[in-house]
Amino acid sequence: EASAIHTQSGQATPIVRMANGKFAILQPNGISSSNGSAALYILFVDGPTSGTWSTPANYIKLVADTGPNNGLAQPNWVDVDSDGIVDYIYAGDLKGNVWRFDVRSADTANWKVSFANSDGTNKRPLFIAKDGLGNRLPITATVMPKFHPKGGILVAFATGKAISTTDFPDLTGRTHGVFGVWDDILYSSTPYLTTPTKWDDTTPAGTGLPSPGLPRSLSELAIRTLNRVTLDDTDPNNGVVGDGYITGTNIDWAVKKGWYVNFPGSSEMTVSNPKAVFSKIAIISIAAASSTAETCFKGPQAYLTFIDLITGLAGDPIGGSITIGGVTYPKSSGTSVDQNLTFVRVNVPPPNCTTNTTDPKCICLATPALCKGPCDDISAATVVGVGTISGDPACSKTERSRLYWREIPGLKTR
Repeated sequence: EASAIHTQSGQATPIVRMANGKFAILQPNGISSSNGSAALYILFVDGPTSGTWSTPANYIKLVADTGPNNGLAQPNWVDVDSDGIVDYIYAGDLKGNVWRFDVRSADTANWKVSFANSDGTNKRPLFIAKDGLGNRLPITATVMPKFHPKGGILVAFATGKAISTTDFPDLTGRTHGVFGVWDDILYSSTPYLTTPTKWDDTTPAGTGLPSPGLPRSLSELAIRTLNRVTLDDTDPNNGVVGDGYITGTNIDWAVKKGWYVNFPGSSEMTVSNPKAVFSKIAIISIAAASSTAETCFKGPQAYLTFIDLITGLAGDPIGGSITIGGVTYPKSSGTSVDQNLTFVRVNVPPPNCTTNTTDPKCICLATPALCKGPCDDISAATVVGVGTISGDPACSKTERSRLYWREIPGLKTR
């Protein structure tokens, strides 16, 4: 998925303009390196004049973790001052670490892991992904950074690994999920840069308050719950099996430093890159096949889930709504026919359900007079096709376009 488009620049994500004036390709070392480290390669596109690559002339290598048994996943980056030059690079690794690399200097000798001592020692990740039992959760997909309204960057990502035959289903008992971690500007302030030991302070700042140190911990994130419909219901407002909605309270950013959502399915995880859609993170997760699945094909069950990057909740409705016990929730998740999706925008109006009641996107209750379109309850909304070839409804107040999914061949998990 190296051809993913960067949401801020509109260019291919791995291609960046660096502070030394050169364009470069960001390349992680991946898995199965000779020493099992987690490292980022910054390859300058002008390359060498001969067949030999040398550093620092042709590339820079930044090692976050020396290993063993580690490897860096695809990185993502931000330009904090909108000058077209990358400032920070974020990436996860197989041990669940989320790293930030500082490449703001014009001198490549100053490029480094952000939260480290001045001599480069004691490299600290922004966050270590763990479940409620303390099990580390591998990150094999890219992270999604977004500017936080209170300053700094919100880094969202999902966990999972399906590389070897023993990875999926995950029989370790770990619970994978989606995380949104706030990279507060506090951690890049002068007191921390001049006294790096401040990053090691794990003493809570007060009752119920987080510590000022790094890495952030799970207890400092607000929990959200992804609930799924498990039984068919004759009432179309109640959704179908596999539909999901997210519950949780508003975040007090003085107390919490982000959010997390546990996947509810057996061995459920994410092994493909998320997408940015409607200011949300769009994630495909896979879960172990149901025991009732057809014997000829017992591939994983895939789900498409939209989560607001800042709140960790549904935000504006994307897939309509679900009514459970008399309470209506925005639909956040549904089953998917494939394990990896891309989105294409085309300007097509939603169906007119007052005259075309047979359209599968129209929702009809009792009589045609009660028919409505999937986005009729949302002003200035449009329809988005996801999930099936006919397109399930998905709506947004902020996007005036329509999306269709298309299969990306080559990514299947047995």
